[in-house]
Amino acid sequence: MADITYNDPLVTESKLTEFYNDIKPFLGCPAYVTQEGDADYYSTEEKVVGRWIDGRPIYQRVYNLNSLTRISNTSWTSVGIALDNKQTILRALGTNTYNGSGIQTISGELLTCVKNNEIVFLASRDGEVLECAYIVLQFTKSTDSAVTTIEQKPTHYSTDEQVVGTWIDGKPLYQKTIVTTTFSWSTATPHGIENIEEVVGIDCTIWTNLGAYSLGKGGNIDIMANVDTTQYFIGCTYNSFTSKKAYLTIRYTKTTD
Repeated sequence: MADITYNDPLVTESKLTEFYNDIKPFLGCPAYVTQEGDADYYSTEEKVVGRWIDGRPIYQRVYNLNSLTRISNTSWTSVGIALDNKQTILRALGTNTYNGSGIQTISGELLTCVKNNEIVFLASRDGEVLECAYIVLQFTKSTDSAVTTIEQKPTHYSTDEQVVGTWIDGKPLYQKTIVTTTFSWSTATPHGIENIEEVVGIDCTIWTNLGAYSLGKGGNIDIMANVDTTQYFIGCTYNSFTSKKAYLTIRYTKTTD
């Protein structure tokens, strides 16, 4: 009988290291995910798409707001979206068409707010006519706990740095979420992220006593966020906010990769 024994191990430490370096850019971002768990698979039905920084599930739902009620010269509100038990609005993304000027993003001249089971739009100028809007909401629920989290979803948020995908140049894409109650138009705060090469994405939601607000300008409210390689600042102007907290999520590449 032939001798099939080997003196050297088939799997060596160097081979394992090489394999780990090959798959490192994809850790935390599975190449194949089911539609039910993919945040880029949009649905008007509520579904779980990931995990928030406290371990609870993140839900996502798309609202097609074709009929909005105008409540002032610069404000519209949607009716009956049933946001009961929703505790934290993480993102309010979408597009709208107003004044026949084509499709524009929900930002800049139009501010989105979620409060009192309604989505409210505030325009920065009088005379705007909002024709349609698609809003993508991500949120947590007060009825959930961390132990009910569904694992292995592509949209996981953390206050620690993590790899969430690959950027267009093939480099790992990192993500970190910062929670802050510090707001200033002029004073920056270090974000503690080392070796940032490019910031490729910023999400920011302001959670206040009057509801959750997106970045943008509408009515007498102006909210903005800025991030560079070493620091960030978040500005928020509105005297009626008695409390406010920001969730700032930064996506970036590194010079060391």
